[in-house]
Amino acid sequence: MKMPSNGTSRLGVVRPGTVGSVVAVTLLSLILASCGSGNGSGSSTTIDTQLADGIHAQAKGDSALAVADYLAVVKRDPSNKLAWYDLGVIAHQAGQDTEAAKDYQAALAADPHYVPALYNLAILKTATDPKTAEQLYETAAEVEPKNAKVHLNLGFVLKMLGQDAKGNAEIAQAVKLDPSLAPRVPTGTMQPG
Repeated sequence: MKMPSNGTSRLGVVRPGTVGSVVAVTLLSLILASCGSGNGSGSSTTIDTQLADGIHAQAKGDSALAVADYLAVVKRDPSNKLAWYDLGVIAHQAGQDTEAAKDYQAALAADPHYVPALYNLAILKTATDPKTAEQLYETAAEVEPKNAKVHLNLGFVLKMLGQDAKGNAEIAQAVKLDPSLAPRVPTGTMQPG
């Protein structure tokens, strides 16, 4: 897997939030998960530490080290959605869409309602398989009904599929949830179809 050396994205939007906020949420999840598991084996702590090392390396732009850490995690815990998701993000940023899709699908196999993986896989599928993208965005919207970016992208996909009225409703919902998205909406888009 070839990784960008500086960690920059060649894609416009990879995550539904900023990298910093996703890293913070992931680290918080790790801390909370390690507090609740008292199995005494030490195995979970090692996996959590390896995952945290990968997140740290990824945040610093060291994709190669992050990939090594995440691969070590999924080797020991094949259902670790966070490691699979972050492998997908790195592949996505490197323009390796097929690999990214496989990684997002592995994250979803572990948790079919994991919105970051649903969202990013939908982004990948929009151009080549908009019906699948629609289903992924709809699932994400059911799980996180107040996620404005999910509604916005769902609206655009629905309009691509010729479902203007539904698409306009989703776009209107997105702007209602987050008015800062209004400039991303082409003029006349929310008008009755």
